[in-house]
Amino acid sequence: MRTTLKVIKLDQSAWIQMESVDGLPRLSRQTLQDLDRTMKALKWEGHERLILSGRFDGSTAYDFCAGADLREVQSLEPVTALEFSALGQRVAEQLLWPGWKTLTLLSGVVMGGGCDLALHGQERWAIEHPAALHGLITGFGGTHRINQLLGHVETLKFFKNLEVWNGATCRKRGLVSRVLDAEAIETALRAWQSQRIQED
Repeated sequence: MRTTLKVIKLDQSAWIQMESVDGLPRLSRQTLQDLDRTMKALKWEGHERLILSGRFDGSTAYDFCAGADLREVQSLEPVTALEFSALGQRVAEQLLWPGWKTLTLLSGVVMGGGCDLALHGQERWAIEHPAALHGLITGFGGTHRINQLLGHVETLKFFKNLEVWNGATCRKRGLVSRVLDAEAIETALRAWQSQRIQED
């Protein structure tokens, strides 16, 4: 199932939602290229704030991302695997660009490469009870990023035990700063979007 992007622009902020017909976004080469181009364009347009999430429909938050498209991954060879990994890393690094503030909204399934992207948000919120299963090393920079956020000991536990964390656990461990009900997210996002980057 192809994952497409829905981009919502408001003043100096933009919201990218990853959508799939089956409700479970996956990171194919095409999706990563679309994310890369979209983020570059938003930077060029001068957007100061960026939100990245799965589909959000009214008060319903859908799965963030199931990770890399495994149909593509299984066909990769050493050279193409390196290119795929580099593309994922480039997208993740754009979320850490100091010229804007980024927020990733974790909801539902947050796995593999999707977890890598979610962790690269400069700020991270959880909607209801996301399950962040990081049992796969995708090469998008998540292993390094989670070590920055959790420290060496907690990172080793996370990978070794293949744990599934809900929103409360993510907040307790320091991976997210807020856990919100889906009904409250639009109000919270409007407040976040209205802040100027100079205020931070």
